[in-house]
Amino acid sequence: MKDPEKTLRQLREDPEQVVLANSQSLMRIVRPAGRRAVEEVREVYPSKLLYEFASRLSEKHFQERLERDGVYMEIRIRDFLLSIGANPKNYNYLVEAVDTLQKTQVQWYEDKTFISVAFVYRYDHNPGTGTIGVYLSPAFCERLLSTPLRENFSFLKSNIFSLQLLPSISLYPFFKSWLGKGRYETTPERFRQLLGYNSPGFRRFSHLESRVLLPALEEINAKNDIRVSYQKIYHSPEAQRPRIKSLVFFIERKAEGPAVRERQGAEKATQPIGETPLATPVSEQTLSRLLELLGAIDIRDRPDPATLRTLLLYMVESMGAELVEKGLTGMKRTRARAHTMAFFTPENFRKYEGLDLQQPAVPPAQPAATRLSLEDYRLMFEQGRTKYFINLAQQLDGQQQEQARQLLATQPGGARKYVAADGRIRPEGLRIIGEKLAYPLGLNLQEEQALFGGWLLKHHGLTLTTGEDGQLQLS
Repeated sequence: MKDPEKTLRQLREDPEQVVLANSQSLMRIVRPAGRRAVEEVREVYPSKLLYEFASRLSEKHFQERLERDGVYMEIRIRDFLLSIGANPKNYNYLVEAVDTLQKTQVQWYEDKTFISVAFVYRYDHNPGTGTIGVYLSPAFCERLLSTPLRENFSFLKSNIFSLQLLPSISLYPFFKSWLGKGRYETTPERFRQLLGYNSPGFRRFSHLESRVLLPALEEINAKNDIRVSYQKIYHSPEAQRPRIKSLVFFIERKAEGPAVRERQGAEKATQPIGETPLATPVSEQTLSRLLELLGAIDIRDRPDPATLRTLLLYMVESMGAELVEKGLTGMKRTRARAHTMAFFTPENFRKYEGLDLQQPAVPPAQPAATRLSLEDYRLMFEQGRTKYFINLAQQLDGQQQEQARQLLATQPGGARKYVAADGRIRPEGLRIIGEKLAYPLGLNLQEEQALFGGWLLKHHGLTLTTGEDGQLQLS
């Protein structure tokens, strides 16, 4: 049986690991903004510096933090910039980030109270050495080192450093802390408060979803060791415009491919206490058959494929594969319609169970004469992707925009084609940057086709197949 205290000590001694209390999974950097008010500092460099310092705190600092000067740490500027994937020439940006940390506090929510502590209270920078000496406040170090034996989690700091979007950097530690449970449920209002997006521009959940949540989950799922999906639960699912009651997030560890194993080497050897991967309750063959049945049912607010798969796993785990399969078969045969995934309850599965034997076969619907061509659907798909990529690129802060301009200067046509005279990046340039953020390794033809096919199925109920002549066709 594992010794929690020994495991925690091993994690602390590994400078590549960040160890936090569960309550510290959503740490924010804030500055005073008037009487009893604070505003969040939404910048990439200060956020990554926070986790750099957190990863280097260890048992020896229990005594050091009590000294007059607190805990001293040194940052080699060039090495740090390279470790976070930044241009090593962004020297001044990092110095400004440390200066920002000296004027701000770190805040998190603990025991129904917002805890705010000073972070950096002094730093020394000699341009000739290429280093910055930072003194961390004793209060901050004491808070981070007083990690409870059970309510804690850990992750590799490289997982944070690989992320470039601020929402991704904020949300990854939070979802990582819930990996052991595999599920987190909250209300849109509570979730908005936790993230600090209470401004009028995010009052509608659709705005928070499109500008923050979806881009963040896209990047986390593409670059990191966990997969996060979510489902919206409505007050009255059958209403014409149902109101969102709650959000249910599903968190699971990714299957270990070679690249994931390489990144997780140290993390796997010292697994955070209490974490267990989500088990698959059925064989892949059975799961594929159930997904095919579910795909044939008309769901107005159909989740993305990853969320659909996760929800189906929970259905099977809680209700059994036999009931789910019989219920889905009955729903398919009788052409049942669902507004949301809330329709798939044990009561409805039992209601439709066996209907596949009682009802005569329904002939397949004939394709409508007005159905669009494959080229029309592809154009719609590309237009939607372009809009998404542009929105993604517009989330970049000032430092990242400068890096984006440098990247565009290397593209065919150069900076003059993609960047206006006033420094503003044109839409064509935003699309290029957004696509590189979403798919850093690029996409091959097969992956592009899979994305297009998933979009057709989700939004239009159509299946993309390859005919005998090798050409793509709709069915």
